[in-house]
Amino acid sequence: MKAPAVFVSSTFYNLKQIRADLKDFITEMGLIPIISEYDSFPIDASVSAVENCLKVVDQSADIFVLIISGRYGTVKGQDKSVTNMEYLKARAKGIPIYAFIDKAVLYVLPLWNANPHNDFSAVVDSPRLFDFVTSVRDTDAVWTLPFETAQDIIEGLRKQLAYLFMDALGFRQRVKSAHLPPQLANLRGTSLALVLERPSFWEHLLFANTFVEEIKMVKEHDWDVQYGVILGPGPYLREWDEVFDWITKHTNEAERLVMSFANLINTALPDALGPPGISGDAVKLVYVSRRLADTYKAALEWSREPKRVSVPDEFQKIVSILGGFLSEVTQGIEALSENLLEQLNTGIARGPGESGQIVIKITVTFALHGFDQFEEEIQRLRLGGLEY
Repeated sequence: MKAPAVFVSSTFYNLKQIRADLKDFITEMGLIPIISEYDSFPIDASVSAVENCLKVVDQSADIFVLIISGRYGTVKGQDKSVTNMEYLKARAKGIPIYAFIDKAVLYVLPLWNANPHNDFSAVVDSPRLFDFVTSVRDTDAVWTLPFETAQDIIEGLRKQLAYLFMDALGFRQRVKSAHLPPQLANLRGTSLALVLERPSFWEHLLFANTFVEEIKMVKEHDWDVQYGVILGPGPYLREWDEVFDWITKHTNEAERLVMSFANLINTALPDALGPPGISGDAVKLVYVSRRLADTYKAALEWSREPKRVSVPDEFQKIVSILGGFLSEVTQGIEALSENLLEQLNTGIARGPGESGQIVIKITVTFALHGFDQFEEEIQRLRLGGLEY
């Protein structure tokens, strides 16, 4: 087990000494400093400098320290500075963020809010810096601390890390005291916190979070289908009776997969969530998430099988049509994993409607794609003299 890694994000030239002082402080605390100008900063030579910084935040950072002074910094990509992009990456990752803002910037911020077209170049190099500060403080509601010197940041960090340490100890004790069943033993982060703390709508949030996590872990199988990466041997079917037997077997498997998806969403999930007013079953919710991911993976594996099989040219079309049977199903599961958590959080934030309930409508199609075309091709082959 390694010590936590602290990523320091700021512009460089105007804060060079502060960054150096922070490196010493982080090291003295027994933590790992991640600061781009030092040799210890991980470098992937195959990507650009900006992409490398974002990758390091995503893969290596456990704690994120944001320092905003009078320089907005180099703008890359979508009209955002590198520091801004690093911050957004840390937000998306969900790690602790400690933001420190230069007192001089905070002093003129109300003046900019009142007169955004005035000239503030004596304090900041770009008005976008004010937008950034407003986004961090107001939109994202990140707790920020003012600073004038490196010592202000160090003292602020010292206190906040102590609070974080106490929170971790308390959370560890809650995990031990909860005596979680083995099915929940591998939960981490938000999902584990939801099981332990059980806030409002915890059942729905637990399913959404674990579902997203489980789908991400098998996403590479979708890439195999997308990019046509077909590994392993496949059968060569010469005669129609061989092709028809294989099609029948493969179609039956597709129908079972579709039924599994439908049963998990329409029956198992409502049962795990429980009726209104009654606490749901955490073990069943995690079960549904994991089995959905398993079924999704099996569907992607199924979609690769028709690409492995070799048949004479006259049977290529029907095998190709068959290979697309589950495309709408897998796309629906992918869309669900991408949108469910966002829509759920939006619905909870919006609150109950006129009915007194929070209603979120999401449609997932569980049907074989191209089945009519498939039957037409079967009919064509039969009229061509093939028996089955």
